[in-house]
Amino acid sequence: MMRYRNTIAMMTIAIGAIFSAPIYASDTDAQRCANEIHQAVDRLEQSLASRTAETVTIIERLLQAGRFEAAAAAARDCVAASRTDVRAASHYINRVANFCIRHLIEREQFKDARRLDQLRQAALDRVSAALDRQGRVLSDALGN
Repeated sequence: MMRYRNTIAMMTIAIGAIFSAPIYASDTDAQRCANEIHQAVDRLEQSLASRTAETVTIIERLLQAGRFEAAAAAARDCVAASRTDVRAASHYINRVANFCIRHLIEREQFKDARRLDQLRQAALDRVSAALDRQGRVLSDALGN
C-alpha cells in the first residue's frame, strides 16, 4: 500500500511540474510532454521489474518449503499491486497527453498533437506489455 501511495505522490508531483513549467515554443512543449510520458513508462517498468524480482525470490523460497498456496498467494498479491500501479500510470499518461494535446491544438500544432496521441497509445501498449511480461515471469516461477 505504501508503494502505491509513493507512486501516486511522485506522479502528482511530476504532472504538477509539467503544468507549472513556463511556456516555451510548441516543439519544446511537445518534446517535454513526450519526455514526461516516456519517463512515466520507464518508472512503471522499473517498478514492475523490481516487484517481480522480489516476488520471484519469495515464490522460490515458499516452493522450496512446500508452501504452494502461499506461493500462489504471493503471485496474486504482486499482480494485484501491479495492476493498481498500471491503472495509476495509465491515468497519469492520459492526463499528461490530454493536457499537452489540448495545448498543441490551441496553438494549431496539429501534426505534433497527432504524434503525441500516437505516442500515448504506444506508451499505453508498453504499460500493458510490462504487465503481461510480469504475468509470464510469475507463472514460470510457479511452474505453470
